[in-house]
Amino acid sequence: MNNPGLSLIALRTDTAWHETLGSCLAAGNAWAKKAPVLGFAVAKAAFSQNNHPNRVAVYDTGAAMMSLTIQAIEMDSHVHQMAGFDLNLARQVAGIPEGFDPVAMFALGHLGDPDSLNPDQKARELAPRTRKPRSELVFGSQWSHAVL
Repeated sequence: MNNPGLSLIALRTDTAWHETLGSCLAAGNAWAKKAPVLGFAVAKAAFSQNNHPNRVAVYDTGAAMMSLTIQAIEMDSHVHQMAGFDLNLARQVAGIPEGFDPVAMFALGHLGDPDSLNPDQKARELAPRTRKPRSELVFGSQWSHAVL
């Protein structure tokens, strides 16, 4: 059995801890400090039962975050996952031990007002969403030979 993704969270009601986690955010993600919950998605690098390396730890953590995101939507909330945070500061302030890797930071709560964002962030938030074409993502018998 694989390790699940782990989370370390701070509720806004715990002001000092929430501010501490918020201090790890990159400047472009400072808006997330307004979220009711901030957290780290953390991967455990080795299996608990035998301490062998878990090569799918990051995959497991991503799957756990996907589950959290779907559950949040079901409960009329949202999760925003971010790579923009200071990894070393996160390890330090949260006391994340060796063998555990912060994969992403996340904000959990309701959508905010786009007018509270700076102009660049507001433009990105309100821009139509685009996706890469499947031909760049799904391959057949050889890498880069699109099948869809």
